[in-house]
Amino acid sequence: MASLLLTLAVLGTALLFFYITNPLMHETFTVAWVHDVVKEMNLKSGEHVSIWLWTATPLSMQNAGGRVIRFYVTDPHAQVIAGYMPGISGTGFFMPFTFVAHQDGVYAMHFENSIGDPDSRTVSLYYRKASSILGIPIEYVVIFVMAIIIVVTIFFVILFALPKKRTVRSELGISHSGQ
Repeated sequence: MASLLLTLAVLGTALLFFYITNPLMHETFTVAWVHDVVKEMNLKSGEHVSIWLWTATPLSMQNAGGRVIRFYVTDPHAQVIAGYMPGISGTGFFMPFTFVAHQDGVYAMHFENSIGDPDSRTVSLYYRKASSILGIPIEYVVIFVMAIIIVVTIFFVILFALPKKRTVRSELGISHSGQ
């Protein structure tokens, strides 16, 4: 049991390290009507990016048409690689927009305000860059390994905690050789 706790402590520390070394970045900015804002990220090949965003308008225009924007990401060659969303007002916390950089360079996040109500939009942007293994963020790999270790440990604890079946021979002290 102590080895399980030690293993989980090490993996938990590794997970904390990944979150500290790959902090969640935050920006809030305004996109004027019929304008666009571009935010750039310098990425290395294999880096995984998770993006969360929410939009808002002045309080007098709190309807769906007043919050939508166009959002997409371009690679270092200005090719749209992901996320051309014609009308997005935000991503869910558990469903971020994600992609993996396939080459080193500057990637750009584009926020266009040309659809919906003719008003400016305030965008609240959160993103995280992290190393990845086969396109999976390294912190997800650590969480997966922790889950496997916990399941295997629970299995063995249950297996060894079950009472062993006793036989009449073992109760009487008779050995298998018949003596």
